[in-house]
Amino acid sequence: KDYQTHIDSVGQDKFDLAYIGPAPYVEMVQAYGQKPLLARQVINGSPVFHGKIIVRKDSPIQSIEELKGKRFVFGDPNSTMGYLMPRYMLEQAGVRAEQLASFKHVSDHMNIVLAVLTGDFDAGAVKEDVFFTQEQRGLRAIATSPPIFDHLFISSKRLPAEKV
Repeated sequence: KDYQTHIDSVGQDKFDLAYIGPAPYVEMVQAYGQKPLLARQVINGSPVFHGKIIVRKDSPIQSIEELKGKRFVFGDPNSTMGYLMPRYMLEQAGVRAEQLASFKHVSDHMNIVLAVLTGDFDAGAVKEDVFFTQEQRGLRAIATSPPIFDHLFISSKRLPAEKV
């Protein structure tokens, strides 16, 4: 249903196996304690991914610093690349949330792309792979995030050790 439901369901051992992002994993551990770690995701030989802060291709915005006074679209508040990392990137560039003209949360990375493409927002942040698949629709990246560890596969504490 949403990130918080996923965090709570995994934390309460409602699933035997779970796939969870880095920031939700940290939140889940803080609330419910550690779960057995099975593996971390590796894509194209890398256990990390990057995100992009994006604008429309025809936007005059060239840097994060220029986002002061602009409209920014975020993903879910529990999303690593949809919210937490772009907030960090904005703050590192000297742009606090209250210095944005406005901001809004949407449900996923494709809705971020659409909100920027339609001009409803001046900028947003998405995972790099989403950017690369949607770039030709008229997007441009103005910043790349530091490396972020990818998703984890974990198990419930209820599973017997031999199954884990």
